[in-house]
Amino acid sequence: DTEAMLRVIDRMMMMTTAATQREKEKGSGNDNLPAPHPTKNMLIHITKLLLKHKNSAKIYNLIDTLQAHNIAVPHEVWSALVICMLKNTEIELAYRTFQDQMISRSIVPTTECFERLVIGLSTIGEIREAYEFLCKAEGQGLVLGQKTYLLMLRMAAQELNEPKIVEDCFRKCVDVFSIEPTEGDLLWVLNTAARTGTPRLATEALKVLENKPGIEFKEQHLEPLLEAFIVDHDWAKMFEMLHHLRESGIGYGKGSLSLLSYELGRIRNRPLHSPAALFEMAMRMKDQYPLIVDATLLNALLRGLAIGKHVNLVFECAETWFKEAQVRRTIETYHVLLDCCRDSGNMKTAEVLFKALEKTDTHLAPDEKAYGLFAETCLKQKEYEDVFAILETMKMKGMIPSAQLYGKVARKCANERDPRAQLVLDEMKVYRYVVDDELVRFVETSGESAKRSEDRAKERQQRQRQEQLEGEMAISQNEFEEKINNEEDVWGYRDDNDDFADSEEFVASDDGKQKNAN
Repeated sequence: DTEAMLRVIDRMMMMTTAATQREKEKGSGNDNLPAPHPTKNMLIHITKLLLKHKNSAKIYNLIDTLQAHNIAVPHEVWSALVICMLKNTEIELAYRTFQDQMISRSIVPTTECFERLVIGLSTIGEIREAYEFLCKAEGQGLVLGQKTYLLMLRMAAQELNEPKIVEDCFRKCVDVFSIEPTEGDLLWVLNTAARTGTPRLATEALKVLENKPGIEFKEQHLEPLLEAFIVDHDWAKMFEMLHHLRESGIGYGKGSLSLLSYELGRIRNRPLHSPAALFEMAMRMKDQYPLIVDATLLNALLRGLAIGKHVNLVFECAETWFKEAQVRRTIETYHVLLDCCRDSGNMKTAEVLFKALEKTDTHLAPDEKAYGLFAETCLKQKEYEDVFAILETMKMKGMIPSAQLYGKVARKCANERDPRAQLVLDEMKVYRYVVDDELVRFVETSGESAKRSEDRAKERQQRQRQEQLEGEMAISQNEFEEKINNEEDVWGYRDDNDDFADSEEFVASDDGKQKNAN
């Protein structure tokens, strides 16, 4: 009965306070009188009962009562308060209590308190704070459970910027606790190594994965190591790993080197890390690793140039690299080149590329993406009539233009006040595309909006011209008045008081007569 025990403790402390007060009034001066203080075991026992019922409010009241009677609160009671708050999902309140009441008073929490606090903060995404408490527990010599480290490993691996925590928890799980993480845990570790460019961590995870029975290495296991070398800019190791991947029959898809393109585009204008430098390195290493140079690699390097905004170099390198490497172009090569044409609005080059795709490279045929890029390039021109021929060609070849392409054509027509915009929307509905209300409103109102914009521009020009004329007239009037005033000042017949100068008294005076004579 927790209520009865709390009443007993409260009664004991009241008796202690009364006895102390009586002795002080007698003047004995003895402050160390024997009194019925509640024992530490009694406090811990009642705290456990309150914790069992998740009654954090009564634990807090118990602490307040002990402090009011100057009785030291055991650290187990403080820890029980924090644990009870965590069980009630009052995680932020538990965190503040831990920081403000326990850490500030140098109260050492229990191992369970640390564990539950780390788990609670991890579940709400406060990974750094949870890891700090984990380190504090280790600094105080407390050994937390292995599940705590495994949970921290999983939660930190799901965050994008916590490689240090992942690496530390992974090594403690494997080396200290001898835990065997699941394949899913190891994939999280591998992805973290790939994102942060930590090949060492990826290698350690692969070693653990290799010892698991029934696991066969596939792309999702090995490509993170390749990506870790890319982010780490260790190009020699990257080419070596790419060769070994392809020996296993994987690593030939463009997705395997997509990260390489974005990384090269991100670190542009660095000669040692340029796509051209990597092409030369690959050609030098080709004899040792013959599987590394192919169209997939060259397309990735070209894509890196395109992302780095070196559009002119893309076309030059595409012309020379494939000849030097004796590799045939693929449809992905034309996608990269047409993408550059679309971004730069270079219609002439796009037409040349499309003719080459249709006639020169007979082993290839334009696909839906190539036609789409060609059409988008056309839409950037003032004369965009060819885009309708491209759409018809696609439909003749059994390709249905995408909803995004139809939407861009409709917007272009609407901006140009072309009535075919509505026909494009009707055709989208024929193919059962969802035409959103925003696009419909744009098509219906853009022509009127353009006309209103022109009218407003004309009104603005007329208003500016009117203001300019009024300003010129005001300047002329001011100049005329200033000229008259200057002439009057020269002759000296203009007084400050104009009314007096025109009065009969002034005219009758000698000055007035002299003025009239002048």
